[in-house]
Amino acid sequence: MNHNKIKLFIISASISNLLLTSSWYYLGIYSSNLRYYFYEKPSVESVLSISLFLGFGVLIFLLLKYFDNKKFLKIETFFKFTFFILVFDVLRRLSGLLSLSILIQYKIFFVLIFLLIVIFFFKFYKILNKIISIFFLVLSPFILINAGNLIYMNFIINWDNNKKLITSKNYTNNNNKIIYLIFDELDQKFIDTGNYKSFNNLINQADYYTNTLAASDNTITNMISIITGADLKTELPIDKKFYKFSNNEISFTQNDKKYNLSEYTNLFNTFDKKKYKVGVVGSFHRYCNLFYKNLNMCFEMNDETFTIKNLGIKKYLIYSLTNIIPANSKINFLANHSIMNYHLSDSPNLRIKNIIKLKKIVKELINNNDFIFIHLPLPHKPWVYKGGKITSENINQLNNSEENYSNNMILTDIFLEDIISELKEKKIYESSTIILSSDHSWRARKDYVSPKINTNIYDDNIVLIVKNQNQNQGKKILKQTFIHDIFKIIEQVSNN
Repeated sequence: MNHNKIKLFIISASISNLLLTSSWYYLGIYSSNLRYYFYEKPSVESVLSISLFLGFGVLIFLLLKYFDNKKFLKIETFFKFTFFILVFDVLRRLSGLLSLSILIQYKIFFVLIFLLIVIFFFKFYKILNKIISIFFLVLSPFILINAGNLIYMNFIINWDNNKKLITSKNYTNNNNKIIYLIFDELDQKFIDTGNYKSFNNLINQADYYTNTLAASDNTITNMISIITGADLKTELPIDKKFYKFSNNEISFTQNDKKYNLSEYTNLFNTFDKKKYKVGVVGSFHRYCNLFYKNLNMCFEMNDETFTIKNLGIKKYLIYSLTNIIPANSKINFLANHSIMNYHLSDSPNLRIKNIIKLKKIVKELINNNDFIFIHLPLPHKPWVYKGGKITSENINQLNNSEENYSNNMILTDIFLEDIISELKEKKIYESSTIILSSDHSWRARKDYVSPKINTNIYDDNIVLIVKNQNQNQGKKILKQTFIHDIFKIIEQVSNN
C-alpha cells in the first residue's frame, strides 16, 4: 500500500470513527465516572460497535479510493465534504452547542451560508479537499483513544457487580422494626396542598418536620448525606474523581478529607453492628455492591443504569445508524426517544416491571429483616401512572408537566398505602418505626429554586415524617432541620 492509499485509509477510518461518536459515548468511553459507576460490562455491544466501525471504514475507503483521481477530484471532495458535514452534525448534537432548528429560523442567513459554501466548493474545491483531509487526519488519533478505552472497559476494569451478601449472621429479631422510606423527588409542596390519603394519614399520627433542607439538588449528594450523616451542604463532590468505578465505590469529601462511602460510618454498617438484620431495596445507587458486607437481603431496581445492555443488537444497530442522519429528522427522533429512551435511562417499561415487582419485594424485606431501607424512584419521572392504572401509553413520559407529576404522586401514595397495609396485616404497624423522606423536591416545579452550594441559603424543603413506635398523635416540628440530621434521627430511634 503506497503512501497515498495509507493516508486515504487513515482518513476513511477517522471518518468512520467520528460518525459513530454517539455510539462510543453511550458505550461509556466518553462518559464521566458517574456513568462508569452505573455501567455493566458492555461486551456484546462493544464487539458490535467495533464491527460497525470497521465496516463503515472499509466502505468509505473503497468509495474514496474509487474517486481518488485527478479526474474525479470534485466528486472526491464532494464526498469528503458530505462526511465532514455529517461528522460536524453528530458532534454538534452531542455537545448541544448549536441548534440547527434555531439557525434555520433565520432563513436568509441560512440561505446565504449555503450559497457561500456552494460557491466556495466549486471555486476552491482543491483547497477544501486538503483542509478536510487535514481535519480528519488531525482527529485520527481518536481511533486509538476509542480502541484503548474499549479494551480498558472490557479487560482492565474490575466489573465486580455480583458481590454476595453475607447472610449467615445469627442475629435475633428486634422487636421494633425500623422502616425507612425514601421517595425520589417527592415534593413537600404537593404533600401540603394535595389530597394524598396515605401521606395525610401518616402525618396525622407522626412527627412532621416542616422545615427540613436538602444539601444539594441532586440524588447523589443528598443520599450520601442521609446514609452517612455527613454535612455536605458546604462540600462539593470530587467531580470526576467522585466515583471510583474499579471497585464500585463512592468517595466524598468531608473537611477536605476523602472518604469511601462503604467504609465510612453509615446506616448499614451501624445497624449491622447493632445486630439488626438489614434489608434494602434501592434505586440509583448500587446498594447491593456497596454495602454487601452489612446486608441480609438486597434488591436493586435500577432502571437508570446508563447502559445499553437492555438493548438488543437490532436496536443498537438502528441507534448507531440513525444517529448519523442529520438532526430534526423523524428517524433521528425515533432513535433517541423511542429506542434509547431518555439517554438510555429511565425506561418506562423497565420502571413499570420494577413497580409491579415491588410489592412482593417489600413483603419479603418486612418479613425477614429488622431495619428495612427502601429507596424508590417515585414520583420521579418517567410518568407511568394515568387514569388509575400503571401504563406506558402516556406519550409524554418525560414531559415535566404538573399533571404528569401529580399522577405519579397518586401512584406513590398507593405504594405507601400498600406498605402500611402490609405492616398492619402482620400486626406490627404500631410497634414499628416509620421514617419517610424525599431526597429532593420536584426540580421541574416552576417556583423551584436549587439549593445554593457553599452558602447558607437553601430553598429546597424536603419531606421528612417520623412515626415513632406506638405513636398515634401527630405533631409538626417547626425547627430547621438538615437532610444529614436524618441519620441521627434514625440512629436515636434504634437506641430507644
